[in-house]
Amino acid sequence: VVGSVSEVTRRQLHFASEAGHPLVLVSVPELLGGSQTPDAYADQAVALLNQGQDVLLASSASWDRGELDRSVSAGAAQGMDRTSVSDYTQHLLGQITRATLERAAVSGLFLTGGDTALGFFRATGSQGSSILTEIVVGIPMMRLSGGPFSGLKLVTKAGAFGGEDAIALSLRKLKEVLPEP
Repeated sequence: VVGSVSEVTRRQLHFASEAGHPLVLVSVPELLGGSQTPDAYADQAVALLNQGQDVLLASSASWDRGELDRSVSAGAAQGMDRTSVSDYTQHLLGQITRATLERAAVSGLFLTGGDTALGFFRATGSQGSSILTEIVVGIPMMRLSGGPFSGLKLVTKAGAFGGEDAIALSLRKLKEVLPEP
């Protein structure tokens, strides 16, 4: 799940997509305008996951910087300031992710952007996590605690952090079986 709009994350997202990971782009302007629903994005992600594929669920602004301006404009038309649009986006990503996880089995979840992770934790009522290992320096793999997905493996990455392959590497690592402690 990608909600960060940093240039570093954008390059990582493009790299992972070019490596063959299918992309579901969540258009905040379309959601704000009412021409799309959160369930439609969850349906796309579930269909891909049920085919055995990894899925990159990302805000359209994470993929294309111009979408950030479109999102802010669409929010302004609804009386929202930039911060409110950001909060709305993270809330939506959390809700779409929860709806997806309720309908598809996954080996783990990758989240980039601190607000993205908080949006997921809020949407699921998760209370925290415990570190299992470090994929690379500064990118931990954890186990989620609390909420309906307690026990799920989780990787978090700061938006403006990591090499070009950070997302693709994280997706691969989430599939590995960890040794028992």
